[in-house]
Amino acid sequence: MKKNHWIYILLLVLLIPVESQAQRWRLVRYEASVGIGTTHAFMDIGSEFFGLKSFRLPGTRPNFAFDASFMIIQDLSVQLDLSYIPLSGKDPIDRGRGYSFISHSFEPVVRLEYNIIGDGRTFGFSGVYNRKGMVNNYNKFSLYVFAGAGGILTKSKITDSDGEEVLSNPYYDNNTHFNFVLPAGLGMKYTINSDLALGFEIGYRYTFTDELDGYLHPSSQYNDYYILTNVKAIYKIRNDRRGVPIFRRYGGRR
Repeated sequence: MKKNHWIYILLLVLLIPVESQAQRWRLVRYEASVGIGTTHAFMDIGSEFFGLKSFRLPGTRPNFAFDASFMIIQDLSVQLDLSYIPLSGKDPIDRGRGYSFISHSFEPVVRLEYNIIGDGRTFGFSGVYNRKGMVNNYNKFSLYVFAGAGGILTKSKITDSDGEEVLSNPYYDNNTHFNFVLPAGLGMKYTINSDLALGFEIGYRYTFTDELDGYLHPSSQYNDYYILTNVKAIYKIRNDRRGVPIFRRYGGRR
């Protein structure tokens, strides 16, 4: 056999595992996750200044989320987020007004998620080994950015320093409202095995309204916004070659 034939055979042997690894993402295109985190509201009530310098710990509340995603191509996914987000704030003592608010909110958002590092790339690769050799090659980090569009359904209640609802204030609105939001942020994942991963996100929500806190004063110059952090438990759902999800059967294998 000619020498150059050996070169072609060697290249083919080397490329076959690489191609197989590159195509593995096509068989795990779905993910579902649940998460819990914190919500930080920046609104008329409780925000003395505009920007992050108006952050107040008493305005921090927990949020709860359920997400489902589908990988369109190797590093690009589309995701549906459904979250319960309580928003709150309390005026500083030296402000004089003494108002505080709580808004119970539901947020549906559709977003695109792009992997900068990880999920099919070699950065952060770390196999797990025992005495018999490599157990798996799933433990790795990934880093991604996301952006999208959605809405937030809110109902707010404002009280004064005595705990009484400020029904006589003409700028108070305790009706239910739906408004549009634009989410953007950064996240990371740590893959435990072929089925499970842990994730962390921090995201900014720009809104097109100034009434999420139930207070709309004519002198207000800025729309409301809020920041979310979230820790997620992620379940990876395999699919067949047609893209149909395959769920684990009780007592059996997928």
